[in-house]
Amino acid sequence: MTSQPTPKVRPSKVVRVADEADAPLISDDDNKNTQIMLISIDSDEVTQPRNDGTPGSALYAVQFRLNHYPNRTWQQLFLANWRSPSEFTVMHRGNIAKISGDRIILDGTTIEEVRDYHLKTLKLVIQDTNKQYKRLIIQEQQKRDHDLEIKNKQRDKVRSVINDLRF
Repeated sequence: MTSQPTPKVRPSKVVRVADEADAPLISDDDNKNTQIMLISIDSDEVTQPRNDGTPGSALYAVQFRLNHYPNRTWQQLFLANWRSPSEFTVMHRGNIAKISGDRIILDGTTIEEVRDYHLKTLKLVIQDTNKQYKRLIIQEQQKRDHDLEIKNKQRDKVRSVINDLRF
């Protein structure tokens, strides 16, 4: 009976790709919980290429962990920004990004492309998305405040007129 060596199991390597300084704050009331940020890439979550000779078979998926789950609005803004970023290289492929939970997945790339091209674009797209999302939140809050002000003015007007009535 021959004993076969057990494959060596190595711990996964988590590579930090950003820190809080990479996500500029937009206003004084922002904090780390209102900004989506890249946290890491776990080497165990990088898929294996097919390498079967077909076009694109040397490419694979790289998952980026985020600091928290983005909501649907943020996700839609991000995907639109990724398809058409404000700055990118000729290696940019606008159709490879997707979001699942607290992960951004670039499916159809290599870790070298991430290092050389996509990480810079990804950080820029996240920054742009955070800014757009914050503007949307501010606009929605301003609209709610305006609607409430109109409602309160109407209520005050009605009360004033009622107080002037004599029965």
